[in-house]
Amino acid sequence: MGKITLFETKGVWSQTCSQSHTQYTFFAEEDLYCLYIQLTYDRTEASEENAEALVLGCIDQFTTNYSRETAAALKQNYKQFGGLKSLVTISLDDNNGFRGASHRGREKVLVKVTPEAASEGYTKGVIPKGTISVTLSVHSLTGDCPYHLLVETEDTN
Repeated sequence: MGKITLFETKGVWSQTCSQSHTQYTFFAEEDLYCLYIQLTYDRTEASEENAEALVLGCIDQFTTNYSRETAAALKQNYKQFGGLKSLVTISLDDNNGFRGASHRGREKVLVKVTPEAASEGYTKGVIPKGTISVTLSVHSLTGDCPYHLLVETEDTN
């Protein structure tokens, strides 16, 4: 038995895609007893210059309820927030509704759903025939970010 590709796409997110959601929807002609979702994306750590701009922008955006002194202290010590990397969440929905979501700190993420088991954050069970949606929620990007999404099932013949 081999794998059958149900859906595949590649692209590049630009930094303006931060805080966005892209839903990929496709149709399964029969119940699926094994579903694989593989997302590969660039999690390169932000350059020092880019990290500074990202952190200072977030401090400006999210400290409006803080005193000026607190915001100034955060800005002065912005390097404590180093090690910034891109982060994307994968969500799965089928005809029965929401089946789970996850964000992993790896450049290659593999989600597996079968009747007996499922990756952490997902519900096990048969994926019923019909519409399947995989949503990629881009939380943060440290720069242009190439990605590859591949959704497969097992060949049961």
